[in-house]
Amino acid sequence: MKKIIIGALTAAITVLNVCAADISLDTKAVFDSSYSLLKVSGNAKTGEDINIVVQSYEIESDKLTLDEANTLEAVFNMTTADKDGLYSVSMGLPEVWSEGIYKALVYQGEENKESWFVYTDITPEELDEINSSDASALKAELPNVGINTAFNDKYGTELSNLLVSARPASGYTKEEFLTELTAGIGLCMIKNGEISIEEFVERFSKHLETENSEFEGFSEEVKREAERLVKMQTAGQKVSGFFADCLLIARINKAESVEALQKLIIDNSVKLGINLSAYNAISTDYLKAQVFEKIIGKSYTTLNDIKNSFEAAASSGIILIPGVSGGGGGASGGGSSSGSYGGEYSTDAPVKEAGFPDMDGHWAAEAVKNLASKNIINGFPDGTFMPEKSVTRAEFSKMICLAKNISQGSYGVSFADVSDNAWYSIYVKALSANNIVNGFSDGTFRPEDNISRQDAAVIVWRIIKNSNTESKTVFSDESEIADYAKEAVSKLGGLGIINGYNGYFNPADNITRAEAAKILNSIMNSAN
Repeated sequence: MKKIIIGALTAAITVLNVCAADISLDTKAVFDSSYSLLKVSGNAKTGEDINIVVQSYEIESDKLTLDEANTLEAVFNMTTADKDGLYSVSMGLPEVWSEGIYKALVYQGEENKESWFVYTDITPEELDEINSSDASALKAELPNVGINTAFNDKYGTELSNLLVSARPASGYTKEEFLTELTAGIGLCMIKNGEISIEEFVERFSKHLETENSEFEGFSEEVKREAERLVKMQTAGQKVSGFFADCLLIARINKAESVEALQKLIIDNSVKLGINLSAYNAISTDYLKAQVFEKIIGKSYTTLNDIKNSFEAAASSGIILIPGVSGGGGGASGGGSSSGSYGGEYSTDAPVKEAGFPDMDGHWAAEAVKNLASKNIINGFPDGTFMPEKSVTRAEFSKMICLAKNISQGSYGVSFADVSDNAWYSIYVKALSANNIVNGFSDGTFRPEDNISRQDAAVIVWRIIKNSNTESKTVFSDESEIADYAKEAVSKLGGLGIINGYNGYFNPADNITRAEAAKILNSIMNSAN
């Protein structure tokens, strides 16, 4: 068993420009094998003594008072925080102590905190062995670097797998290995239910890229979600960063609003690996908020899940731009209007030269160009229109409102699945209040479902049904058209607003962006 010579007791003071008032006690213990010294540092109140007790992790000392801790086999030290509430002590450990897992208990007044560390000296030969071993061989090596037999028997396989998966391509340095080893110990313990997430963060947070004080400020819902994620997942490339990743995912999963989610994802876009180019190409703050409306409330399990979901939402394009240029009675009745997320947009948006490369020679090209010039429909960040893409019930509701200048107001209409802050809420409610759209028998509207050709026809007919027309079209598949849609399909066909395919209407097919544009363009200037 290797022994480590006691180092001299020293104190180091670090000065930072922070306010020391009301600082909560916090601590980090790291054994520096290069100098055979334990470094204990953290935050504390000024003007009160700080007592440090170091002892084996196996001693049940969670509830011990300082006087009780003093009766145990341990190493003691005392210091004070500087004027900025920081303290730092370097201390030697007894030569007679065996290598292993230890904890530093820090007391100040009625508060106490603890931080776990591994007490060991790693030789260059041992480090080479660590960096060249597979998981099985590394497990056999762990007792040589401070992991006792009982702990190794219980967690050695899991711990060695974590350490191998996290090992850098260039291999560990001594400091990196001790950090990952300590983080791995905590991770094994919480994944196996030996400690709670609160104990996990308090004891290991300084090895986990997460501040204990930060964690304490999160809601119980976020904490429980983080615990669930830690227990269900395998650590990624860096054990010490794993919990920070889980905590970020938990915060995103439990975001309380679109605004909160937006801030979380944008602030952490680099960590998430997100490409923001498509998002930044979206023209208004209101439309950008709609990206987050699409991804809020989901249960993600990895950072990559969040990245993919966000980028898909941002790249899917927003069909509509809020407001219609020219002529009052648009989305908000003229002037400018504030979106529900705080961004402002103009109802007098400049006419845009609409040229979509995938619309060249397309039968709906003129309709798309006309609507795009009026800012009723828009393309995608890559410059395409994607004419064959399906349209959702929410999107079609908004398109109709803007095309026909249907005013939105404070309607009392409600659907179980249409929240008041949803981007499409004002349009769905406006149409429902005017008996233009209906929900389903279960009280839902199903805004994200694609809308069928026959349902789109019904909505359009309800708006223009006073038009003076006796013309009708009978399609070859009339028997397949739902009874509630027969009149709408027949009359709109007679007016030339809708067309079939070789005599067939295909009522149950999803309406496409091109088809929707053709219909909208046809009814833009109708009298009703």
